[in-house]
Amino acid sequence: MKRFIEAIAIAGIFIGLLSGCSDDKSGESGGDPYEDYEWLIPTTYPEYLTPKRVVINGESVEFTADVRDRLLAESVKPATNQLSVYVQRRGTLEDRLSGKGMTADAIDVHGPIDATDLEYLKKCVAEGELRSLDLSDADIEDNTIPEKMFFAPEYYYISGNYKVLSPPYLPLYRLVLPAELENIGYCAFANVLLTELDLPAGLKKISERSFSHNIFLGGELNVPESIEIIESLAFFESGDGTMSISIPGVVKEVFPSAFSNLCAASINIGEGVESIGGGAFGGIVSNDKSGLKVTFPNSLKSIDTGAFRGSNIAELNLPNSLKTIGPNAFRESNVVELTLPDGLIEIMECAFMDTPIETINLPASLTKVEVNAFAGLPGLKKVYSFVTNPDVFAPYGDFGEDYQTAFGNLENAGAAGSTPNDATVYVPDGCVNAYLQSVGWLWFDGNIRSM
Repeated sequence: MKRFIEAIAIAGIFIGLLSGCSDDKSGESGGDPYEDYEWLIPTTYPEYLTPKRVVINGESVEFTADVRDRLLAESVKPATNQLSVYVQRRGTLEDRLSGKGMTADAIDVHGPIDATDLEYLKKCVAEGELRSLDLSDADIEDNTIPEKMFFAPEYYYISGNYKVLSPPYLPLYRLVLPAELENIGYCAFANVLLTELDLPAGLKKISERSFSHNIFLGGELNVPESIEIIESLAFFESGDGTMSISIPGVVKEVFPSAFSNLCAASINIGEGVESIGGGAFGGIVSNDKSGLKVTFPNSLKSIDTGAFRGSNIAELNLPNSLKTIGPNAFRESNVVELTLPDGLIEIMECAFMDTPIETINLPASLTKVEVNAFAGLPGLKKVYSFVTNPDVFAPYGDFGEDYQTAFGNLENAGAAGSTPNDATVYVPDGCVNAYLQSVGWLWFDGNIRSM
């Protein structure tokens, strides 16, 4: 729960986004206007992406593993009543189907359609039997899925928790979009139970929250090379822990919070990506016990604020091209052994705070390490610093009990849960005295050795 709420805080504009996705209920009279709605409260990792209750066929049930399996099994059933419909004019799909759309479990659409036709297809999912929708041969107006087109229930942010209208998810399991599609609008497929999704080869823009809360989005998520924009929270809280994500190098920047709180097995960031935006993968986890696997490109220059905060990434292989690691970038992640790349210049505040790191290797290229970068590392045993100027680790504040260092507040030195002040620090030959006299290394109480 803590990670979930903090990931929301990283997004910054999250409450505003939610209000944009929902109808304004503030004008309703008398008491709490949400008092009859189901609570949707995340639990702890690895199931914190999962709601406690869902509504199935109008009945609220506990969202157990059996319920998950049942829904997944239902999602892969072959179609028993599939229709192919050919339309000649936009806005005529419902008439062409002649009422058969509500009983079909799979529909293939051919020809020109517009928002009116898409609204009808949504109705066939929400009120009928439709579970598979193939639009590969459809000519969608303006090559755009309008905002909130298949958005299911409204989410409301209240006192740090969610309340949700029922049913909580739209059971559209399979979706095939036309290759010519260019834009997917804001919240277009938010809260849809997608199990299959192939992003079109010509797609240019994935808007805010386009695929958020698709909790069964599995398999592979391949971002096409045509993409120009992936907006914040585009895939927020999606995935079942088995998904792999591939981001092409033509995407120069992974936008803030684009994949935050997603549940996946691996992330492959293609060559050419230079910056990972703030909170881009914050809270992202894998159900694999070995942790989230991330492949970083050799083009990467910066990892920004909270980019992987709260993720269960356990192994970091950072490229030598990396220059800056931003504030809170890997805070509360699962990194155990940390070897930072040659060429790294700056580590900003709290970058690796509250992690299980046992060993740290610091490259000679560092010119600035900010306060609390390595605070709250209770398992730290060894630090290998190749930095010849120990004052790179600049302390903050007035000398005394409130003195801040890269490893924490001196007042907390040796306290439970803090970075151990008896960890051994190894430094270059001839640098021991400089480290012992540097106020930034007072934390280790003189426990500094030559390599």
